[in-house]
Amino acid sequence: MNLLTIQDLSIMHRQTSLLHDIHMHINSGEIVALVGATGSGKSLFAKALLGLLPKTMLIQGSIVFDGKELKDASAQEMRTIRGQTMSLILQESSLNPSMRILHQLLESVYIARPHLTKKEAKERVYQLLHRVHLEKEIAKAYPHMLSGGMKQRIAIAQAIFAPPKLLIADESTTALDMTVQAEILCLLHDLRQTYHISILFITHDLSLVRNFCDRVLVLHEGSIVEAASVQEIFLHPQHSYTRSLLL
Repeated sequence: MNLLTIQDLSIMHRQTSLLHDIHMHINSGEIVALVGATGSGKSLFAKALLGLLPKTMLIQGSIVFDGKELKDASAQEMRTIRGQTMSLILQESSLNPSMRILHQLLESVYIARPHLTKKEAKERVYQLLHRVHLEKEIAKAYPHMLSGGMKQRIAIAQAIFAPPKLLIADESTTALDMTVQAEILCLLHDLRQTYHISILFITHDLSLVRNFCDRVLVLHEGSIVEAASVQEIFLHPQHSYTRSLLL
């Protein structure tokens, strides 16, 4: 079943077309990669899904998520969707350096469960830390006391508190070394298996998706130039731009 269906999506800004005629879908429980170079429109696409584009941008087309047309959603409805059924994994740099990890995760928990007692919310934080393979003592730490891999796990914990139906990972492993990248991808795959989450994995590095994703969408200059299974993309790429990404 399609969790997300996008038809004829175009985004304009001051007479400039930024995304053109995007057609795509994500099935329930599926991992789809959106790959392309910096400036191709990947993050813009993610912001459109999350309802975070500035009002100066004109959106045309259809974005249907979990049976609801997001273009018709109010600001309040989008805040609820972002807090409950669609989440974004930010890079670890998004953590507040002046706050302990406990308080940052408590903020996320209270968004989804505002009626929890303080004790219940703390227990939920410890459950989240366990879910991303971190000890509960990490909650006492400040971000500067943690490694890049640990901070990325915290960012994932912030995104899965509901858990969501769609997880958008926007360059979430870019700043990590290859070993930690592999650990984070294994964690995301495990979360998909556990919660049946769909994942939109946004990256500029096509080599990362070979053993992680089900399908690949190749974005180039605002358009999807190729869409196929991972196997087809790596064995029989059709577009010259896709072939250049594989080099």
